[in-house]
Order: sequence, then C-alpha cells, then structure tokens
Amino acid sequence: MTLLEAMLPKHGFQTLSARGGREAVSIATRSHPDLILPDQDGFETCTQLKAHPLTSEIPVIFLSATTDTNTKC
Repeated sequence: MTLLEAMLPKHGFQTLSARGGREAVSIATRSHPDLILPDQDGFETCTQLKAHPLTSEIPVIFLSATTDTNTKC
C-alpha cells in the first residue's frame, strides 16, 4: 500500500498503517476509520473486523489482481 499511503494524504485523506491483521483490528476499534484497505492477509482481517461490533460497519476495499470473484468476505 505504499503508493496509496503516499497519494491519499495529498488529496486530504489521513492514513493509518498496521503491521498485520491483529494490529489493524486494534487500530480500527480505537480510531473507527471511514475505510479499510487490507494487505495480503486481508481476508482474515476482514473476517475479524466484520465480527467485531465496533468495526463491522466499516467498508473494506480489497485491491487485488485476482480474477476469482467468488472469494470475498
């Protein structure tokens, strides 16, 4: 997400980064972001976020080159 982390602040967005899924869930429950863009362990992170009452309504967008449309959280 390095490119997005560089571009989004230039357009007025604040970004927060996590080193993994567990840290991402912890940050999300404290800061309640408007949007989450997970990294490669994103499916597990998404499952955890959607199961938590404080983060279940936060939109999650996956950026991927996969063409498998059946894989989603």
